[in-house]
Amino acid sequence: MNKDKFREICEKYEVVGANLWYIKDGVVTTDKYGYFDKEKNIKAIDDGVYRIASISKTILALGTMKLVEMGLLNLDEDISTYLGFKVRNVNFPEDIITTRMLMTQTSSITDGFDDEDLTNEDRVDGYNGVNGRKLGVPLKDLLIPNDSIYYSDLTFSKYRPGEKFIYSNFGCGIMACIIEKISNQNFDDFMQEHIFSKVGVDASYYCYKLKNKDKIVTLYQGERILTGADFLRRAYDKAPIGESYLGPAGGLFININDLSKLMMSFWQPGLILKPETIDMMCTVNWRSDFDDPEYKAKALQMIVIEKEFKIPLMGHFGSAYGLRSMMLFNRELKTGLCFMASGGNYREYQNGFLKLHHEIISNIWE
Repeated sequence: MNKDKFREICEKYEVVGANLWYIKDGVVTTDKYGYFDKEKNIKAIDDGVYRIASISKTILALGTMKLVEMGLLNLDEDISTYLGFKVRNVNFPEDIITTRMLMTQTSSITDGFDDEDLTNEDRVDGYNGVNGRKLGVPLKDLLIPNDSIYYSDLTFSKYRPGEKFIYSNFGCGIMACIIEKISNQNFDDFMQEHIFSKVGVDASYYCYKLKNKDKIVTLYQGERILTGADFLRRAYDKAPIGESYLGPAGGLFININDLSKLMMSFWQPGLILKPETIDMMCTVNWRSDFDDPEYKAKALQMIVIEKEFKIPLMGHFGSAYGLRSMMLFNRELKTGLCFMASGGNYREYQNGFLKLHHEIISNIWE
């Protein structure tokens, strides 16, 4: 895809600002479009830092797999063993919930009420009720039935653990708590030591820890605008060990060049993870019983797209506060893309993807 085509696509979908990075046939191509901050008339920069939304889950999974590699975490062990209290779906009290289930989003743990419904905005029960608020609610109070205003009967679905895919941000937050309980470190500190430092990237789930926090890109969602200063003001403080369930599912801040380094580690065994650990993470662990190509198959904390495009791809998409992002790759071909847009009219595609995403992917791998 040439740069004129990239600009044409961005204009078509009214993108406010965007960064693109991809490698194909050993050649790296980068581009940018639009604005870093439209109100201040600041043009897009090469190293703008984005809150990358749900791609954060895949990056956190690198840390989870590092613990597996170190022999400290068994993906099929009861998560209760690591958290220090018994976690059970109240509808299936004899069934354990495992880290593998959290990573394939089949744990039966949900985010609770529909947070897209504006009539629910004052509710504080369940994960969606406490998410975005600094209430200091212990993880245990969300997972073990109790009479507090924060517990929700919606936290556990009517499906048996391991039975059905249910997209869950809370599950990823629990995964971060498991990292903390095993390592006795804040999950971001663990990621800095074992993942980010290995490839020399400026990344953090706490934006105030970034070296280049002045480069946080402004996001646009209709009339809502979130600047770098807004993100810094809203950032969570570090929680006690084992309580950092808010933030890991979507809160990683990183620029596109640094994200590409993490992506390429999937075909550079030993850089972060050993070959056998990468194989384990990239193996399909779950397949859908419904026709949704975006969630047709899952590796560990990654979407697997097998037939939609010219080549098979895996990775993740992200969506929050006007941002749309993607990190997709084929490790056998050593090819992949990273993309972030800060706002636009993205439009749904008929098979589960955004039209914007579909055009970019299709034009790269024609």
